[in-house]
Amino acid sequence: MRLRTPRRGARDVDWTALSSRELDASEVPVLVLTARTAGADGAAAVNALRELSLRDGRPTALAAPLLPFLLDLVSAEPAPHRASVLVLLADVAAGGRHLRLLLGGAPASDALRAPLEAEGTLLTDLVSASDPKVRGSALLAAAVVARPASALHQAVRERADEESHGVPQGMALLALGAIARRAGPDDSAWDEDAARCTRALGAKGPLKTLPALAFVASGRELPAAATAQLLAALAESARKVNGLPLNRGDLRGAAIWALATPRVAAADTAKVLALFAVARTHKLATDVGCVLVRLAFGDTAAAEPLSSDALTPIQRELLLALSRTPAREFAHVTELNRALERVGLPFKGPRLDRLLGLHGLAPADALVDGRPLWLWCRLALMGRVSADDFVSAVAGLGEEAVAVLLDLGTAPFGLHCRWPQPRELTREQTAEDAAALFDLLARGASALSRSDLQARFTDQARAAEASRSEP
Repeated sequence: MRLRTPRRGARDVDWTALSSRELDASEVPVLVLTARTAGADGAAAVNALRELSLRDGRPTALAAPLLPFLLDLVSAEPAPHRASVLVLLADVAAGGRHLRLLLGGAPASDALRAPLEAEGTLLTDLVSASDPKVRGSALLAAAVVARPASALHQAVRERADEESHGVPQGMALLALGAIARRAGPDDSAWDEDAARCTRALGAKGPLKTLPALAFVASGRELPAAATAQLLAALAESARKVNGLPLNRGDLRGAAIWALATPRVAAADTAKVLALFAVARTHKLATDVGCVLVRLAFGDTAAAEPLSSDALTPIQRELLLALSRTPAREFAHVTELNRALERVGLPFKGPRLDRLLGLHGLAPADALVDGRPLWLWCRLALMGRVSADDFVSAVAGLGEEAVAVLLDLGTAPFGLHCRWPQPRELTREQTAEDAAALFDLLARGASALSRSDLQARFTDQARAAEASRSEP
């Protein structure tokens, strides 16, 4: 589609607003025009379009309306950033992350896939473009949308045979694997493609991971040579590979998924722990830990926290391995904590240790009608149980209310870290939560008034702070 030249020039684009994700779709024509020009502004425009289309690895509400603009940007001349836009189109068509789709994730909606799939002729031309970066990116897009036995499928197969550049050849093999999965397990054409991938497994550098991932993308069993290459990929650095539409970190993450999935599915505890041990060796404890938590506990957010009795043997062994791993080995322990929280588990630390029986229970872990006291507090703050029900549950706590309150840690002392978070917390909201929690506990502790309870808590908090500041 042709766009009218906007009145404002590229220099008028508010790049600060782009970086803070405050731009809306009204700026898109300016961005498309800017991205057609060479230079830093064009690259920034493409990044801005990515920010508008994807958020936290998921398509935004603007993704579908932006697709015609992105396709226009790919087909227009000149198009100095065509390769980057093709990768963005592949991400949108895949539902957020192309590699996750290629490795067996759920496909995106037709509204996101259909526009790119309809451009089969354009992609067929681009997989043979003179620029190897464009060829590699076009092959990635083909991997996401190409149908079996289509003209695009044939073009990908020809590119796998004729390509002399390592990056496009690897992407062509990955695309063949993804197309084979869509064809189904009885597709005899994969036998020939599998032979292509096997021959390419001896490639040097990070490109050896691509033919191994092609077997994963196909949904077929991994040969031993492919498994060995995926294990070797864990040791690769995350720096950008020249000409590759994804970086080594992407490949390494894909290798982790590929290695972890069959192990957890088979409930082979020894292999799961062996994979985690390999990950620790290569400083990948966070990445592998998050993947294994998701695979072992499912991909659905929990509505209630898990109890110790509900853990399967493999889940318990995995959590024990995570608990016993020093925090310094997790490059981003916050990411791991988010993965644990999502499935109803405490953060790595004393609470997780208590869940596993490594330490004694704290006052707030005591069960009341099947729920720990801390959960009663959180649910009351969220409005999911009434104040009367909460007071009834904790009636008779008396002096123990102080210990419960100290253990929970109100407002700045950690209440915002308690699962499940009721909302995104501000300072004002944490203060409101703290006041509400004082009221709730005071109602349940008949022996103490709210003022007495707050005074006791304040005195003990100050004493604890003073002891920490002593030399």
